Amino acid sequence: MGTTDSPGAGDENALETCFFGQEAVDIVGPFMRQRYRLLPYIIQQAHASPQASKAGLPMVRSLIREYLSDRNVWNLEGLYTFGFDLLLAPTLQPLEETNTHSIHLPEGVWYGFWDKKKYESRGQWFEFPAAILSQNHVFVKGGTHDVLAQPRWREYNEVDAIDKVDVYGCRDGPWACGDDQNGLVEVVNDAGRWRVINRANV
Repeated sequence: MGTTDSPGAGDENALETCFFGQEAVDIVGPFMRQRYRLLPYIIQQAHASPQASKAGLPMVRSLIREYLSDRNVWNLEGLYTFGFDLLLAPTLQPLEETNTHSIHLPEGVWYGFWDKKKYESRGQWFEFPAAILSQNHVFVKGGTHDVLAQPRWREYNEVDAIDKVDVYGCRDGPWACGDDQNGLVEVVNDAGRWRVINRANV
């Protein structure tokens, strides 16, 4: 009931992105490729917590599941976690009706997924420009090692070779930031050898 559908049912079978015009292709295409780049994260998160897997927790969860002590999230809609380390805040209003987007970031350090900007939150609200369709608001929890596979154009559910790891802040791991406790580290696979190519305070 409401959980499954049949894409082939009925007379209107033109459900592929290309049938919705070039603008839809230009918007959806990069998201599809990003999803395949995130497959290592998705698989890792699926196995990250034995309790989560045994309880059958979905990848997409309400913030109250992870931040029960934060009263701001008890009745919050339109904001959710994807795994334990990504927080998504899609714009749910028509873009022509809003210029700003109020987003609650739970207490801690967060980084913008797209611009790598750092936010230190005391469990407060932040004002952002309304997201454009091609770039919704996504935040990464500080301390996350975001493993990205190589970009691909052919879509199939297999993980390609890992070509980059983004380290958002520092926690124990093979790419610790040393004394630079505010740094972002970008590590790339250079012909089979890992090397740091960028370190920046944000």
